[in-house]
Amino acid sequence: MTHKITIWTLNMAANLLNTKQQEIISLFKDYGFDAQFGQRPDTQDLAINLMPGTEYFVPIAPKCIGDLFDKEQNDILMGISKYYKAAGQVNYKEFWDYDGRDYKMLSAKYKGYYSILRESESNFLIGYSQGGLAARYLLWLAEDVFKEPGRVKGIITVSSPNFGSPLGNPDNVESIILGFLEIIITIFLPGKDEKAAARDLSSDVSLDTVSTTIKTLIERLGKRKNQSLSVSQKEKLTILKGILRELYNWIGGLRNDPNNAFYDLNIFRMNSPEPNYSVLSSINKTNPAKTIRGIISTDNSVSDILKDLFLILIEELIDILKECMKTNKKMKALMNEDALLKIEDYKKLSRVELRNKINKIQHIINNQIMMEHPSQSIKNPIIQDTINNYKNGISSLKIKAEAHDFVIPSAYQLTKLKDTIPVNCNTPNFKANHLSGSDLKYKAGRDNYKDIRTELTKMLKKGI
Repeated sequence: MTHKITIWTLNMAANLLNTKQQEIISLFKDYGFDAQFGQRPDTQDLAINLMPGTEYFVPIAPKCIGDLFDKEQNDILMGISKYYKAAGQVNYKEFWDYDGRDYKMLSAKYKGYYSILRESESNFLIGYSQGGLAARYLLWLAEDVFKEPGRVKGIITVSSPNFGSPLGNPDNVESIILGFLEIIITIFLPGKDEKAAARDLSSDVSLDTVSTTIKTLIERLGKRKNQSLSVSQKEKLTILKGILRELYNWIGGLRNDPNNAFYDLNIFRMNSPEPNYSVLSSINKTNPAKTIRGIISTDNSVSDILKDLFLILIEELIDILKECMKTNKKMKALMNEDALLKIEDYKKLSRVELRNKINKIQHIINNQIMMEHPSQSIKNPIIQDTINNYKNGISSLKIKAEAHDFVIPSAYQLTKLKDTIPVNCNTPNFKANHLSGSDLKYKAGRDNYKDIRTELTKMLKKGI
């Protein structure tokens, strides 16, 4: 008997699968499925993308549930509505109606993703980054809220924040600002006590300052004429700009705004007592061993990116810092403008000196920016377990300590069963960072596609 199934991608998973649709359909066919990719007619993004970019920042609960908040009533739906209303989230309809925001829902009013899934007998979801989180939320809605366990047959998450990210936790604002300042001081003021200097500057530097600096750097790198760069350098520059864009987006999670999807990426939302209707608490109530596989990105090497781009980065940062010094007296007092002008000094760095700077930057990213600095006690053992896995690594999966992909610690990407890590449910991609794993033009992206096929084959063999 042939079973019908609709395949959806969410977020940048569409980049990995759009040109591979027939291969995936054939794979399903080999196991008795009449498969097709879903098609969204209301978006300029790839039609197979259930969660297109315009809807990226819309909070996960309203974009998944939509008008089912009004059309269907049960205790869990009312609990979700009450939970987010208490947090200050606007009525779900606002995300379709409000034109003043630079992101909104494109589907017919007020049709959420779950209603779209109901138009198919069954669905298989493949989600990248936040797309994997939305996919898991849809699975939870199917199994626990609407009691339609066959609606979502299976999920593959790729580089997804299954336990959020430190970049989504407002408690980490101070430590992240200090980390960015330490990197600047490491580059421009060798011999200074980075931590002491960063603390001194931090009183005059806000999250908006960091966000604006990153945005300005992205814009400046985008305007550069790079004819003199090699093919490899151009690819690394594209990756660097992509990582900076992801950082810029994720910094929104530090603002504690319930009307932004990144509000839900704070692992400490799981600290609340039950009933807890946060996205992270909800998705981790489902059993990943049955229907979920995770592909984990772990490449956090700045050396490979910066060793060929260091001077380019220095040139752009010098001009940005000179502008900052015009309005920031502490920065002007700390940094001698004459020193900033001596780009030739940076060209004279030996390989050892350059490597030492890059290693120090790597250490700051790993231990200051990507590390949790909680202001509250940890009541939920899953939170402590996840943080410990980041600090210590995961030997069963050969994931090293402090592994991340520049926006999500690798340990936070795992699909887990309570306190255990199902090895057969998680596949690390040691060459992928958050950008390089998202597109077939990079080897890491091609490897992610191969891993998707491998994991899908395993799931089909077992029977979904």
